[in-house]
Amino acid sequence: IRISSNSSTRYDGIIAISSVLELIVASIVGQWGSGQSILSVFRSLRLVRLFKMVKQWKSLHILLDTISKAASDVRSFGLLLSLFVFIYALIGCQLFSNRLHFDNETGIHVGILDSRYTHALIPRSNFDD
Repeated sequence: IRISSNSSTRYDGIIAISSVLELIVASIVGQWGSGQSILSVFRSLRLVRLFKMVKQWKSLHILLDTISKAASDVRSFGLLLSLFVFIYALIGCQLFSNRLHFDNETGIHVGILDSRYTHALIPRSNFDD
């Protein structure tokens, strides 16, 4: 077997061999999945290998640049939408505070023009905070 002079290929080979060794040692010792193996450090190096591959992926870079440019427009829209929601929530609190009254015996809603309105039950969670 000819060993490549490419450092990336050697790195991938070392990661693959260490993974196989980790599986063998884990099955012999009986620490399967416990994370106690010394060779489990090489699991994190697999992520480095993935990041190296992503770094060379040009179309992914173009896609991420496009998403980041679009995110600024979405951020502005989100801020404006949050402002509208907050304003309409304040308007709703002003319009509906102390408006919902319920009959003490039946629990049915009592209208503002009803004679029982002043003596009706006012729930705590009624926009009155």
